[in-house]
Amino acid sequence: MIDEIPLLLTFIINYNNIIKIYGLEELKFKESNRLINMYNNLLFLGIRILIKKNYLILKGNKFHSNFIFSKTDHRLFMSFYIINKNNIKISNVENILSSFPNFLNLFNNNKNKYYVYQ
Repeated sequence: MIDEIPLLLTFIINYNNIIKIYGLEELKFKESNRLINMYNNLLFLGIRILIKKNYLILKGNKFHSNFIFSKTDHRLFMSFYIINKNNIKISNVENILSSFPNFLNLFNNNKNKYYVYQ
């Protein structure tokens, strides 16, 4: 399930309890350091979050719009795009073109807007 952790994190930010997710060491060795990048992006959204050696502790509920830096990681882009309730601006849409070129057609709707920033 390690590849689905970014999507899981974007869903649980709406949950109003303290959540601990363990066993995240492998996230550091993907297309980007997903552990650090998810941590930083959730901070940008105003989520209360702590990072430890291989786990996260967070308390979700309300979050605000901000800019998400997906870096070179297609899963970060797709995870935040799917839950994009507040028209969050997400960088580097080009990352999904080789891994999932039909993604925007499948998940596009009037609420989701993407922006390409370098």
